[in-house]
Amino acid sequence: MNARAQRRMFNEVKKNPRVSAKDLQTFLEHANISVDKSTICKTLNKNGVQGRTPRKKPLVSKNNIAAHLKYAKEHLNVPVVLWTDETKVELFRGNTQHCGEKRAQLATVSLTEK
Repeated sequence: MNARAQRRMFNEVKKNPRVSAKDLQTFLEHANISVDKSTICKTLNKNGVQGRTPRKKPLVSKNNIAAHLKYAKEHLNVPVVLWTDETKVELFRGNTQHCGEKRAQLATVSLTEK
């Protein structure tokens, strides 16, 4: 990717920071520049533009606020019941033995025994 294509790509990112790599690829193809998506991502990362997931919009509209308020008023005088169960919950891997090899950079989930 030449310097002119990079400037063109950075200007597009400055105009619209939420543009995807696929959209940038089609934008550059309109200018007769053929570039792979991974090259676009690497070029952006190298120049300090990291891909981030945008913050989700909270689902609080006037209808949701009214529904929450209605629910709270209906359940204002509901008695509080303490429920107990006999499930053994272990924090920080108490007494159980876990088998298996440790692999680098693999997210694993350990299951609790019931």
